[in-house]
Amino acid sequence: MESVRLLRLTSRVWLHKFALVFLTIVFLTLIFKALKSSKQTASQNVSNERYDGEKDDEDEHGLAEATSSENYGVCQQPNEVGNMFQEWSKTNQTPLIIITPTYERSEQTAELTRLSQTLQLLIWAQMPLIWIIAHDSRVCHENVRALIDRKLGSNPFGNRFDEAQKNYNRPLVGTRLPVTILSAPMPSAFRDPERVRRFGLPRGVAGRRAALSWLIKHTRANDPGVIYFADDDNVYDLEVFEEISKTHRLSMFPVGLLQPSGVRGPIVDVHGRVIGFLGGRRPFRMFPVDMAGFAFSLALLHQKRPLMPFRATMEEEGFLRALGVDYGGIEPLANNCTRILVWHTMTAAPQVNSFQIPNPSGYSDTNLPLLAQNMVEQGLIKAAKGWFSHDIPTCLGQTCYT
Repeated sequence: MESVRLLRLTSRVWLHKFALVFLTIVFLTLIFKALKSSKQTASQNVSNERYDGEKDDEDEHGLAEATSSENYGVCQQPNEVGNMFQEWSKTNQTPLIIITPTYERSEQTAELTRLSQTLQLLIWAQMPLIWIIAHDSRVCHENVRALIDRKLGSNPFGNRFDEAQKNYNRPLVGTRLPVTILSAPMPSAFRDPERVRRFGLPRGVAGRRAALSWLIKHTRANDPGVIYFADDDNVYDLEVFEEISKTHRLSMFPVGLLQPSGVRGPIVDVHGRVIGFLGGRRPFRMFPVDMAGFAFSLALLHQKRPLMPFRATMEEEGFLRALGVDYGGIEPLANNCTRILVWHTMTAAPQVNSFQIPNPSGYSDTNLPLLAQNMVEQGLIKAAKGWFSHDIPTCLGQTCYT
């Protein structure tokens, strides 16, 4: 009897000890979570303070008034844009809305050619798509429109491809890629040399803002669609567009060839949740991502009406904050951000000398006049009046050579 009583007493003692240890663990866990949450909040507050401080610094220069409204012109757009989105809404596919800002430079033709033919492959695969090109110019440039029309308006493979189609039950070439071309000049305030020296040149911001304004005007809040900023100096695996089409509100994925680590994108835990970012240089950013590393829904655009700031290196940060998302709302794509399907190649301007046309009296029957004319059309050279004369200099890019 005494031994039974002793056993019960011992059991109670161990039970009390176990309960005490359990309660201690729970208490310490709660304290740890509270400290972690407080640290994240403080870090985010510091981030907000620094970011807000930079925005205030912009306002001191009187730039808020300069960007209070969008200034763009429509050079070309598909007929009945609204009907196009309504037709897409009747299908189970999500249309992709590709926005590409561009500006005049010697490599512009080469890069737009690469991107246009990449997107044409998606059309051939019968993926719903619209491409918005926003040119940094006050007027519509005929060479850009002509380039896109030439690359997308006809079958580049000619009879060879026409013959190949006979072996298939459906055409290999789909409908024409719908293209909108806008003229969207950067406000002159942001080209001020002193401001550029201090803050950098916010290249592409005016174009992206103009494209988003055009979308809001021509679409409805319940229209389907996923928006992606596809700069023309990147290289895209076709699979990245299939991944983007899975976006519900805001998705992210890695971008390769970015300093300092060679990649930039989300860090994802085993549960598929974004817990941080890789490759960011500025610790106070909430979203140290590349412009090509995220996509968002058309519905989210209509809901938030975000504006991208005219601030070099802070465009992505300001825009994503304007979307009002946090880490929990990010959808990691590309197999939980383990694959790189887009590369920020940043084509460098070629270092070449001037191209001088010899005296046409001795070369009029050669290929040189037509070759030079094609170079002008592609933006490789700019010619002054009378440029066929050997003593008239040509202009390469923005620089004239004698």
